[in-house]
Amino acid sequence: MTETIEVILRMCPDNSSSLSGNSSRPPNFSKEEVFKNLLATKDANTNITILFDGDHKNHWIVKYPSVRVIQSTGGNGDESFKSQIMYIKFANFNENTIIYILEDDYLHKEGWTKILREGLGDLQPSFLKF
Repeated sequence: MTETIEVILRMCPDNSSSLSGNSSRPPNFSKEEVFKNLLATKDANTNITILFDGDHKNHWIVKYPSVRVIQSTGGNGDESFKSQIMYIKFANFNENTIIYILEDDYLHKEGWTKILREGLGDLQPSFLKF
């Protein structure tokens, strides 16, 4: 049986190309294009839940009604991450489920789900319990 991958994606309303500090993203960078890449490269046994930090009703994410969006109130990177961890803690996922913690600006190569499953295949769920 193929393990389910649960992607828990943190997203915020800022869709700018700037990063923290003085760095910047490539000129044509788009978080929506990155999200489309995630959708296009996931397989049928991969689910995506978005923890949206703030109000998402006027955000481009509403164009994807098949994706579960949960409003979060982190307000900054640290608090947003804490809310992501708390969501996972109380979600009651099956112990064989692979939890993939993700932010909203990562590209994925075709086949990433297979590679992730292979990489975690020999780990026993009891090894990962805290």
